[in-house]
Amino acid sequence: MKNLLICSLNQNLHESLSSFLDRKFNVHCCFPSSDPEETIRTYDPDICFFDREVVSDEDIGMLTQVNQQKSDTYIILAYFYYDAVSVPENEIHRIVNDVVLKPYQFDKLIEKINMLAG
Repeated sequence: MKNLLICSLNQNLHESLSSFLDRKFNVHCCFPSSDPEETIRTYDPDICFFDREVVSDEDIGMLTQVNQQKSDTYIILAYFYYDAVSVPENEIHRIVNDVVLKPYQFDKLIEKINMLAG
């Protein structure tokens, strides 16, 4: 079973995604303020879902660290607004595998993540 890491400030999202996906994944949740190096080492995610309202340079740094520390992790980034200046928005795919613009359809997100279960 693959490890799924959900990184979001939204506790309700943690609970909702966990309840829909816990039969196909080992689901782990964290907050954006978590130490990325320790979080990756602890949960060894195969898939990371990052849910942010506004993507900042700090978020880009965290995503880059995840990518460098565990390059085979499939990273999905969901956001409303892109405010990072360190990486232009059109180059974000160098760091993440998939971008989902908010508001997203919850059932489509579940479907997308389930397809990654293999």
